[in-house]
Amino acid sequence: MRRWLVPAVSVAAVGALIWAFLPPRRSAPSVAVPPDALVHEVHALRDEVGRLRAEAQPKVFILPSSPADTTPPASSAESASSEPSPELSPEQKQRQAAEALRVKFESEPIDSAWSVAMVRDIREAISSAAPATHLLQANCATSLCRVVLGHDEEEDQRGVANQVAAAKPFQEGVFYDYDHAPRALKTTLYVVRQGYSFRD
Repeated sequence: MRRWLVPAVSVAAVGALIWAFLPPRRSAPSVAVPPDALVHEVHALRDEVGRLRAEAQPKVFILPSSPADTTPPASSAESASSEPSPELSPEQKQRQAAEALRVKFESEPIDSAWSVAMVRDIREAISSAAPATHLLQANCATSLCRVVLGHDEEEDQRGVANQVAAAKPFQEGVFYDYDHAPRALKTTLYVVRQGYSFRD
């Protein structure tokens, strides 16, 4: 009776054989540094997106509070015979809201301590955030400040909201009233004080 001799195969040898027949691993692709042209193109696209956002920024419309409604209520006979008033256009709402804020601002007493400090902060913020804009006027009362800005170009006027929105004096809320008169581009900002709102 023949005895078959089976050679002892170690675990290490089997592992070596399997490793030898495995396909080689692919190394992770290296991240290429973008060339200067690509970096320049990305910056140009970012500038274009910022310009488009400034152009597409909607106007802020705030419905005027009761002081702007100066017309007395019509009598029942008049209201029955009169037709309903037409819906106001966005431009008319904008004008009404601006007028209501003007009346509110001019009727407020002046909080001297806050007003002086706030005007100084506004001047510094405009000078830093919107250097192409001219600060024509800045006054503060109690809950509101009125800031009048002048612009040389329409592009400067369109971009002013994005430029100043992040500055500290303007973070509580700003109403923008744009005057597009030729050769006299102006923007009037009504800035609300911290702790107040436009409805107060």
